[in-house]
Amino acid sequence: RSLLGALHVAWQSLMLHGSAVFTTLPWDAGVRVAAPGPYLARLRCHASRLDIPWPDDFPALLRAALEAACPPGASSTDDAAQGLLRVELTSDGSVTATTRALPAVSPGPWSLRCCQAPWFGHGITGTKHGDWAAYRDATTYAREAGAGACLLLRRDRIMDCDRCTPLILRSDGVTVLYPPEALGAVHSVTLSLIKAELSRAGFSVIEASFSFGAVLDAHEVILVGSGVGVQQVHQVDGQVVGVGHQLFSAARAALVAQRADSWASLDEAVRAAGALSPILRCMSWPLPKDDWLMPELAQELLDQRLWGESAAELGWAPDRVLLHSGGHVSEIAKHSFIAGPPTMRFRAHQPPAEEASAFGRCTKTQQVLSGHIPALESSVPQPNLRWCVETWSGEAWEATRTVETQGSLAVSLRAVADIARKEEPDAIIEALPDLPITTGAVTGLLKYDLVQWTEALRLHHIAEPQELIGMLYYVNRWLVHDRCNEVLWLCAPPGDVWAQKVRHFLDVQLPHLSFKYCCGINSVQCSVVHSSVTDELHAEAVRTVQNAIRAGQLYQLNLGRKWQGKLCQAPWQTMRQLFEESSAPFSAFLDVPDEGLVLCSASPEQLLSVNQGIASARPIKGTCPRGRSPSEDEQLRTEMVASDKELAEHVMIVDLQRNDLGRVASPGAVRWARWQVETFPRVQHMVSSVEGSLSPTHDVWDALAAVFPGGSITGCPKTVTIAAIDELEDFNRSSWTGSMGFVDLRTGNGQWNILIRTVEVTKRASDGRLFEAEVKAGGGLTINSDPEAEVAEAKLKVSPLLRAAFGVGQADSLDKSRITAAACHSKSMHYEIHPINARVQSLLRGWLRSCTEVPSRPLGTWRAWAPDQHPVVSAGLSLNRCRVLFVENLDSFSLNIVHLCTRLGAEVVVLDGRAAPTTMQTACQTLKPTHVLLGPGPGRPEMYPLTMHAAQMALQGELGVPLLGICLGHQAIGVVNGWNLVTSPLGAVHGLPEDIHHKRQGCFGQLASPTSMMRYNSLVLQRPQSQNDDNLFVTAWDEQQFLVMGIQHAERPVFGVQFHPESVGSSDGEQLLRNFLSVTWVSSHPQSRM
Repeated sequence: RSLLGALHVAWQSLMLHGSAVFTTLPWDAGVRVAAPGPYLARLRCHASRLDIPWPDDFPALLRAALEAACPPGASSTDDAAQGLLRVELTSDGSVTATTRALPAVSPGPWSLRCCQAPWFGHGITGTKHGDWAAYRDATTYAREAGAGACLLLRRDRIMDCDRCTPLILRSDGVTVLYPPEALGAVHSVTLSLIKAELSRAGFSVIEASFSFGAVLDAHEVILVGSGVGVQQVHQVDGQVVGVGHQLFSAARAALVAQRADSWASLDEAVRAAGALSPILRCMSWPLPKDDWLMPELAQELLDQRLWGESAAELGWAPDRVLLHSGGHVSEIAKHSFIAGPPTMRFRAHQPPAEEASAFGRCTKTQQVLSGHIPALESSVPQPNLRWCVETWSGEAWEATRTVETQGSLAVSLRAVADIARKEEPDAIIEALPDLPITTGAVTGLLKYDLVQWTEALRLHHIAEPQELIGMLYYVNRWLVHDRCNEVLWLCAPPGDVWAQKVRHFLDVQLPHLSFKYCCGINSVQCSVVHSSVTDELHAEAVRTVQNAIRAGQLYQLNLGRKWQGKLCQAPWQTMRQLFEESSAPFSAFLDVPDEGLVLCSASPEQLLSVNQGIASARPIKGTCPRGRSPSEDEQLRTEMVASDKELAEHVMIVDLQRNDLGRVASPGAVRWARWQVETFPRVQHMVSSVEGSLSPTHDVWDALAAVFPGGSITGCPKTVTIAAIDELEDFNRSSWTGSMGFVDLRTGNGQWNILIRTVEVTKRASDGRLFEAEVKAGGGLTINSDPEAEVAEAKLKVSPLLRAAFGVGQADSLDKSRITAAACHSKSMHYEIHPINARVQSLLRGWLRSCTEVPSRPLGTWRAWAPDQHPVVSAGLSLNRCRVLFVENLDSFSLNIVHLCTRLGAEVVVLDGRAAPTTMQTACQTLKPTHVLLGPGPGRPEMYPLTMHAAQMALQGELGVPLLGICLGHQAIGVVNGWNLVTSPLGAVHGLPEDIHHKRQGCFGQLASPTSMMRYNSLVLQRPQSQNDDNLFVTAWDEQQFLVMGIQHAERPVFGVQFHPESVGSSDGEQLLRNFLSVTWVSSHPQSRM
């Protein structure tokens, strides 16, 4: 089958190349066509994609073809299209035109037939413009079935429709979706012409992938095309779909108005052909896959005055960006990028003190580790985030405007991208498979300080007023090293002078260049290095964090430490040395001369990747050194995976990343995709991949804001640990643990790293030749951390940075003799996790479930709600649907619970547990829930008024619906009932699966006893000895059958569990939640199938 599939794809590709392309214009049955420019531009685009040459004399060929097809005669007086004019270009350069009258169209709504279209998904866009027999067969099939058109699917996803484009209006009455061209749909000129008018009519028209189920659930379905105009759909494969009139009426009115204004004579059509913009061409050269070639090529560009400050002498901006994939070629180390001189940039600065006074710094003594979270009051708005827009004049950066936004980081970044997108050349982009960047992109730096716009906290150690906190560039000149295919690409606008010079240099010099691998700088003067803390104070801080974990304030925290001194060599040489000694897949270099800022990063960690709507993160947690030999490497890896501390540290971050991606992913669409060990020159890490499909209403900027800053360099729960870091570290993180990366403006794809293993350099204002540098390193702290080992780990990570930046490190770095060539440069950098003990085996089963399980029922939905929002009128629920009120308590796993509920078909509404107690009554009256879930969280339940009040209502029988408390929610039930909440006498357990013994009743029905569940708790409930007759009884215990792990009310549907059923480490967590939703649901709705 795989061979036949490969032959099929090869045959398709062969048929597509060397055939013909065509476009179909609306025709008035005389000598006029509608909007010829966009239709002919699409023709040229498809010709480029299929490698069909575009004739230099195309306008003349088109004139001859039009005159042959449309002899002089009277034009129709009706602005509606009477027919179609097809213009075809063949591979031999001939142009023909044919006309046909439109057949009579049924006045009523259309029915559709579905047809599987397996040819999609092979990277072929505009298939029907090559070998389009498959489209023709689909049209014939629909007609024979008595349908108006054929809906084309690949598996369960809508790809396209024959002769037209399907649009669905979602139930919100605003969001309109249509299939993306990137997946193979033919670009709809008609839709592009009326899209702006639909937006003005109040619709949000989004290019996004959607399923067949979304069509059936749509409020309205219409078709748009040159031949069909605008048609309404009322049936798909015999199933009735929502037939509204809102979208249909607006689209038809927009098309009528557009056609009335766009009719053009044949002469005007020929002139439009002559005015088509040139196609952007990307040039390529062979270049081996060695990871040191791109930095050395950057050095050559410096020498040729084509990059950096020397390029400013020739009129180009001196700012430099290099995104470098070091190490062995792999799926994460495939491409390196040199950004050509940028033409526009965006600078963000910390707001002035007077603007941030209500929002700004808290006092230094926050006492976060004692439960005092410096959260912003809901009445206090975050300060506006301003980006100064600057363009390069040829001599300097000149400010042109300011972009100012209020609210989230995503809103601000999207505003920047919108301005950059307007700079895109009006050129048709040729399709280049597997290149992340082929045209304009936004690239640059997001400092950690931007956490102020992702977390509503008052922080003390933030940037000084007017200090740089972000620097982004619009770049449309790129050198891309495709290491897998050993090709160097140059992508730039047509006629770009810089690209012409680079092309000439590469054509002449690249075959003769003798690249010299940088061997570092051996003779440098060592600098005096100062540490922010002593080793003793560092170890004491670890113990302080562990005390906070025992008190239940947090689960894990990433603590950093700073070293600073005078840079011992030029920043670019520092970067080249890092590339040699610490090759890493997400390395980056940034030079902003007028800000006096240089970053040299050898980061191994990815914050976010977005590719064709799939967002993924690669958290790194768990560290061990390299060995003297491959066998010692393996032994150290095995010890790391077997370590409870390293294992818990890693799995906690996996659960946190699932939560963060859950903010922007479609319901139930987040999965733990990979778990392995990766080796680097001096250390080995456990690395996972977590990914999810972006919902149609979210984009790459939403995803970036959702995961920023990375959970692996903050901790769990994220909000609390960010505040605790601010209290403990006693310095501003600045660029460290921020991010560098890019977003391609055409595709919306992007990649961003986490700035660890980074040297941050600043120039002294008094002497531009002197550089101050600082490096930072740290590690994740858990209850099982050894303070002295944490100090040693931080120094191990920082040792190559100290050597590159300050020329020191033999006392504080790993003995280089330990690292043999066999260990450092072994063929494989990735190693599987093996089931070396029961806990690892349990987690491997959880990873396998997450990778392979597909929901077997329709997914639910979720949304956040607050009482001060406009009232939400409760709609009726079908018998197979629950409406769950989920009370969120600042936890970093909350959305994992929400997504698990949607996976089970529930509709979930999220409330803030810190809200006023009366919010619960308002929510119940307004939303009419069927179930209530009290979520987990840091601290004690008394910190969350709404959570405590909901527990009280449930115990008193006033809630009226079943309630389940998870961890802190479970504790709230016990505390309200008079039980004691105490520090666990057996010690805290965070991020480890454990056997739970239970009575097999209530939520535990149908579960084996014991069952493996993930624990994240330091506090446990104890029944007072004086309370022997209360209505709460224990239903579950820990693996020693001593600690309370589950409770239940004797008469009312009130349950609590002291573990996390949503975690990847909970084997029966989904069944437990299903029991909660189904058992009580059946009691009220006997016909329910849940």
